[in-house]
Amino acid sequence: MRKTASFPPRYWTSTLARSVIGLGHQYQSVITYLVTGPYSHVSGIYGLQVYQMADDLQLDPDEARHIVATLANLGWCTFEPPVIWIHGFGCQADQLARDFRQNTSDLIATLRHIESLPEDNGAVIAWRAAHDLTGMTADDARRRHASTQGPGIRHEPLGTGIGNKSDPTGRTTRRTTRRTTGNGALREGQP
Repeated sequence: MRKTASFPPRYWTSTLARSVIGLGHQYQSVITYLVTGPYSHVSGIYGLQVYQMADDLQLDPDEARHIVATLANLGWCTFEPPVIWIHGFGCQADQLARDFRQNTSDLIATLRHIESLPEDNGAVIAWRAAHDLTGMTADDARRRHASTQGPGIRHEPLGTGIGNKSDPTGRTTRRTTRRTTGNGALREGQP
């Protein structure tokens, strides 16, 4: 399970929950698995092998396919094997009301993830269109970010390593520190 996976409490008062509660506990198990399971992704879209999910939840694969199809008919997800796109409550990004384009590192990471999925899959095409990312690649996002930094701005590390510092001329000098034995006395051979 990914570290940021969570199941939103407001789900239980949603129309989806009211629609699913009467269908049986298997539906709740599948929803919970799809939101917090080992293959889920913060973007809400990821590759899903139904037989693996069925095995993890101890369901018959045909029953698991039927449950996912029912959830898709309810509008909770878009499923075009092998990709599933979870809408609303199942998508961590939707829960946080995040826009992937505001944080370049999130955008690049998400686009790398999307590029690992089949590009001609209907769910991937719909997800890209919904997030206004049709045709954009991680490299495009990286280049666009670099172009906004301006020609005179370069990002360089602040230091050259532990125990070193740079003086204004750019030369690296060794820092000197006093080492004590714990009771305040200097160790032998230390400055």
